[in-house]
Amino acid sequence: MQSAVFSPNGREVVTASAGGTATTWDAASGKPILVLSGHRGPAPAASFSPGGSEVVTASDDGTAKVWDAQPVGTRRVLADPTGAPLGSGGFNRSRTEVVAAVAMGSGVADIWNMVTGRLVHRWEDSTGATFPGAVDFSPGGKELVTASQTDGTATVWSALSGRQLLVLRSPSRASLYTAMFSPNGAEIVTSSDDDTARMWSTSTGRQVRVITEPEGKLRTRTRIRRATAVPVG
Repeated sequence: MQSAVFSPNGREVVTASAGGTATTWDAASGKPILVLSGHRGPAPAASFSPGGSEVVTASDDGTAKVWDAQPVGTRRVLADPTGAPLGSGGFNRSRTEVVAAVAMGSGVADIWNMVTGRLVHRWEDSTGATFPGAVDFSPGGKELVTASQTDGTATVWSALSGRQLLVLRSPSRASLYTAMFSPNGAEIVTSSDDDTARMWSTSTGRQVRVITEPEGKLRTRTRIRRATAVPVG
């Protein structure tokens, strides 16, 4: 399994696999609910829409697909114009747009209109950063955050113009795997190759908290590959 994400209500989990399929599971029983198949290459990422009724998958075959979370099938196929592999995908909160980052060490991200399937924006980071599979809309849908493996930065962009708004710099400059907004948009959480998850203020760009992976007795330590902000209470 290459990723695992809870549904908004916490009752289901969706996983993505190198075999090109995504599977939804009952979180309580662990039983599979639905297998989403149709990609022609590995599918490294899958996530639920804000309402939980849809799932978006991103694949090495250069497409992101939007599926009904119930047994209906593919709702829409969104293709990168160059056919480049896609390493991640996500919805904005209103479910009107889908974003996916081009995989294979690229600093390119695509945004599509969900209603028309039209590519709305496609931009490339001019600093040479690479997005490893981490893109997320802000709760309001007006901003986008990406994580870079190249220089240990997370960047907040305008989802409307593609303009760079804020850069978050990891003190260790270690590769970042993911960056995600908190439910209220006040913070961003990043996961890093230095075994930390860091929380940042979106208003000041300053680090506000850090979580460090405890070092056990095993010779090989587990890297923090994904950190997700979830509501509490």
